[in-house]
Amino acid sequence: MADGPSAIIGYGLTGRSLSRWLTLENEPFRIFDNDRALSIKSADSGILEELHVTSGWSMENWEEALDGVERLYLSPGVSLHSPAVRVARDQEIPVLSDLDLFNENTRKKPVIGVTGTNGKSTAVALIGHLLEISGFSVAIGGNYGRPALDLLDENADIYVLELSSFQLEKIQNLNLHTGVFLNFSDDHLDYHGSNDSYLDAKRRIFHFSDRKIFYRQHKATFPDAEGFGSVSFGFDNPSESESWGIRENLFEYLILRGPEQMCSVPKSYLGGRVHYLLNIVAALASIHPFNSVAKFEAIESFEGLRHRFELIDEINGVRFINDSKATNAGATEAALRNFEAQEQVILILGGDAKGVDLSILEGSISKKVFGLVVLALDPAPLLELGRRCGIETFATISMEEAVKEAYRLVNLSADVKNIILSPACASFDLFRDYEDRGRSFEAAVKKLSEIG
Repeated sequence: MADGPSAIIGYGLTGRSLSRWLTLENEPFRIFDNDRALSIKSADSGILEELHVTSGWSMENWEEALDGVERLYLSPGVSLHSPAVRVARDQEIPVLSDLDLFNENTRKKPVIGVTGTNGKSTAVALIGHLLEISGFSVAIGGNYGRPALDLLDENADIYVLELSSFQLEKIQNLNLHTGVFLNFSDDHLDYHGSNDSYLDAKRRIFHFSDRKIFYRQHKATFPDAEGFGSVSFGFDNPSESESWGIRENLFEYLILRGPEQMCSVPKSYLGGRVHYLLNIVAALASIHPFNSVAKFEAIESFEGLRHRFELIDEINGVRFINDSKATNAGATEAALRNFEAQEQVILILGGDAKGVDLSILEGSISKKVFGLVVLALDPAPLLELGRRCGIETFATISMEEAVKEAYRLVNLSADVKNIILSPACASFDLFRDYEDRGRSFEAAVKKLSEIG
């Protein structure tokens, strides 16, 4: 048992998982949230005692609050530049994350970590699925699903973690058997301040990885030094025996490891989701040390994730696709690439852009989008984007209205058969999260189908 308490800043899912773990370990801790102290946990009494303090703590307040604290645990969204962190460092209190505590208690079981701007959750879920099909007991979580500490109850054979930039910048110690960097594009500039800082946080995954998997067609994902333990993947033919790639045939894609054909993926299975191939290749590369035999049947049995390019319904020949999980421009660009060159779509776009200039979508929208429906509290920048692209553009403030407007636009062209919600933004201006937004889209589509 520690001599002094730990402190937890942030009491969301991660903060609660920390408090549960420390309680089970009979460790004392204090909890702070939104710059105010909520409670202090006494290991002796097991009682949460309210401290009744106000928000807006100054540096002096934090010196008092952290007096005697032995470790400071930050939730993912808490900035390393916050006053509490500055005080902790002045007092030489270790500033850690829940993943540091997770790392201390994994009993040396292998851990696979996955990061990237887009596709992390899908890749993590697919890796976990393929390992389970191979006979392993697998626990999946981190930034996706359950917090890492909650996974320790499962005593899994292998842990698979999604790692966000918020998490990676705070980790001090994490022993990864394999670290995967899928891709990189602008995102979270409101938090990191610059693209370089965001990339630096992402690249930290390789500081903790024995085996490093990167996307060779984007230099941003490269490890600092390639060599032993480095494995690349890409859309092209692999040039090295350890590297993974793809060769296209008339009806299928062949997945290769060096010159060796590992399995084939029928084009009919992908249904236009060509970008999903990279997730498959990265997943197979990740599990290769545990299962070197890749079979399409295992891939085919993976059901995919909710709210990720998910076909919801078809009404009078018009397909409604829920891609609410596309919370940045790169994800929306990937979604639009799923449609054939001649296909035009109606795009529902908008939300909190997190400081990113969405004009980078102009090229993709000009090529693929017949009409744009903006769903946001501040629609002006996206309305201007639509006008610059020379397409029909309308603003709405409710999902039901957005779906009705999108369906009206479909009827202006016989060639448009797809409506897609792929917002390129976070959901927090109008919804609780991307899942709430996706469910709202599904409900609006269902209501539209009932009307006929």
